[in-house]
Amino acid sequence: MYFYLPIYKETKEQFEARYEKAFIKRVSELEDQTSGDVSARMKLMMKDQLAKEMGRSWQENHAIGWIRIGKGKGGFTFILSKSNPEKPRSPKRYFDLIPPDKCYGSYHVISFESCTNSGAVLKRFESIFSEIVEDTPFKGCFVDYSQIKNLADFIDWKSLIEV
Repeated sequence: MYFYLPIYKETKEQFEARYEKAFIKRVSELEDQTSGDVSARMKLMMKDQLAKEMGRSWQENHAIGWIRIGKGKGGFTFILSKSNPEKPRSPKRYFDLIPPDKCYGSYHVISFESCTNSGAVLKRFESIFSEIVEDTPFKGCFVDYSQIKNLADFIDWKSLIEV
């Protein structure tokens, strides 16, 4: 079992707020220059240009790193990798592995044996992810673990951890 979880510089809401703020600023600047209303067609063109500059999709294009979660004896392994710094908005995953001594959890099995239900497993994942974004090169970032949240109730965690 593997999960590839993206690490983002900002949450989706933060990105969308920054996008809207930049769009409103551009529209107001154009209104000041033309001293009038901006047509709907012009606004669409401005939104398209802004989307090209900021990256069209927050979901894939703004991942600055990845966490690969794999199965280990009595727990899970967490392998961290950075995205390619030369192509920060590339939709593909480029892995530049972080050495195990440089970050929390990399290549080590973290025990989940004390977790008895999906709620306990999710809390354990949350604590690991909060430590990852505090103690690694991803300080202040956001780990999107919605994949695990959405599947948590459908996975038999106890038998998965024990194997």
